[in-house]
Amino acid sequence: MMDDIISRLHGRHEGEACFIVGNGPSLQHLRLSALEGHWFFGVNRGYLAYDIGLPTIPYYMFADPLGYQT
Repeated sequence: MMDDIISRLHGRHEGEACFIVGNGPSLQHLRLSALEGHWFFGVNRGYLAYDIGLPTIPYYMFADPLGYQT
């Protein structure tokens, strides 16, 4: 199943800029609204940055199993 998902996504955004957004206090110093219209991954609890202007996250990636259990 995972291979199928990866193969459907492979090359989908080739040549486009991509950003990775985690979480942490340093995000409060960034203008996250600048990511609007760009592709980016929210990592672990990156969704917590919604409160400080992060646009809707198009892709999630969880490296920490605890990130999706809470």
